[in-house]
Amino acid sequence: MSKRLLRLHRIVPDKIRVGRSSFYSGVQPRLWPKPVKISARCSAWPEDELDEIIRARAAGARDNEIRQLVDRLERERDKHPVHSHHRTALEHPSRGSAEGKTRCVR
Repeated sequence: MSKRLLRLHRIVPDKIRVGRSSFYSGVQPRLWPKPVKISARCSAWPEDELDEIIRARAAGARDNEIRQLVDRLERERDKHPVHSHHRTALEHPSRGSAEGKTRCVR
């Protein structure tokens, strides 16, 4: 299971061949999981969750099945939250955290 968190610019178009707004429009109807908040201005998605949804879509899962999968993945995420040591890959190595604020870089 991957603990990597991907920012939107790494998901679209590298992993998912849709536009940014199309990806975001799939979050509300539960076709994609909600992002993990890294800081007040930074969000990311667990790579393993995205990979599982992509595999389900490739296998022919319908939207209602994808919604059930997203619900399950988010429930599991709530049981095992992403801790700060998993977020360090998103921080710039020379900047890190300043004044107690996590910086999120592209």
